[in-house]
Amino acid sequence: MPRHLLQQSVDRLAALAAPPAAAMAHGGTSVHTDTLLILAAVLCFLLCVVGLAMVARCSRLCNPSAFSVDAPGAVAAPCKGIKKKALQALPTVSWRPEQGDQEEAGEKPECAICLAEFAPGDEVRVLPTCGHGFHAACVDVWLLSSSTCPSCRRALVVSPPPSA
Repeated sequence: MPRHLLQQSVDRLAALAAPPAAAMAHGGTSVHTDTLLILAAVLCFLLCVVGLAMVARCSRLCNPSAFSVDAPGAVAAPCKGIKKKALQALPTVSWRPEQGDQEEAGEKPECAICLAEFAPGDEVRVLPTCGHGFHAACVDVWLLSSSTCPSCRRALVVSPPPSA
């Protein structure tokens, strides 16, 4: 029995090492099958790369602000927090519910940091660059360690109050 297995493996090796004409004489098409499989795999890979490139291009065209800097030639600000004086310069408002669409639709505004709904009288900071609002206590902790909006990550540019 082992001799029979040895003979089969020798025959297979001889068929693989034989020139293509000899392989075709034995009825083997393994060379063509392997080539077709490799070509099919390369074609699938290229189609995936082209598809991903098209998706990336479409997303850049549909949402250009996500891929560009806020101002042309501007350098991204470091991610360290803002100073306490600049933080205190940001306006704080007392939140009150608006009579309108949000109440009818069942959407209640909430702080994206603590996920609590705004209650009447809550102190809310609305960031000047993007208009997102947060509880003042929540966003103050964030802004002391990071100078970007917690929701959209837009750089927060705070201009110092004019000195009179």
